[in-house]
Amino acid sequence: MAQAQINSIRAKKLFENGVIPRVKFEQAQTEFKLAKADLEIRKRALEYAIKNSAIRSPIRGIVASVNGDVGQIAGPSQTIIRIVNLRKMIALIGIEIEDIEKINVGERAVITIPNLPNGNVFEGEVIKLNKEIDPATQLVHIWIAIPNKRRFLQPGMFGAARIFVKSERNTIVVPSSAVLKDDKGPYLYVVEKGTAHKIYVKKGIQTDEYVQILKGLKKQQPVVVKGNYELKDGMRVRIQE
Repeated sequence: MAQAQINSIRAKKLFENGVIPRVKFEQAQTEFKLAKADLEIRKRALEYAIKNSAIRSPIRGIVASVNGDVGQIAGPSQTIIRIVNLRKMIALIGIEIEDIEKINVGERAVITIPNLPNGNVFEGEVIKLNKEIDPATQLVHIWIAIPNKRRFLQPGMFGAARIFVKSERNTIVVPSSAVLKDDKGPYLYVVEKGTAHKIYVKKGIQTDEYVQILKGLKKQQPVVVKGNYELKDGMRVRIQE
């Protein structure tokens, strides 16, 4: 538009001095008016675009961090603002791969956060299971949702979880000391006719004292609960009452 304005002013002076005819002067005036109208249209389009270019968060929450400045050019994969909703927190818990089969979505969990002054025990619920092993920790992850209406919990806290799995009846249970583990998985020794036999088993629910055996062990089979670290498959043993 600036050039059209310059041309209009020049044409006016030339017309007034009789250098150019009226038609040339009017043509320069028309081009200036068209350029001015085009600029106004572009200005309104820009104002409309700015007004409708606000990015709204898909969740309600508070701004946790800002990683940019006003006027900065941001890339499509760059995180500028991080928003968190503290009303419900998600705890990411790592567990052993053999324990993942014992846990189900919807089961109750209790999270303990050490050194929290306002009470350190929170109830939650298992909402997601991941059966892929984390190569860094060799654990699998589960997600536990925890209500946080009083905002005691904050992102980045560490804690421990206790999950209340479903109880089962008419199942095989052995002392925890009976179950060992090698590269192939958990195993134990059963005794048949005075000889120890190594068998691999599939574990279920486990506590500090007992282990549920889901597969591999028959009911009433005697198992070795002491001294089994020194045993080899086929060794003779003596059962003590």
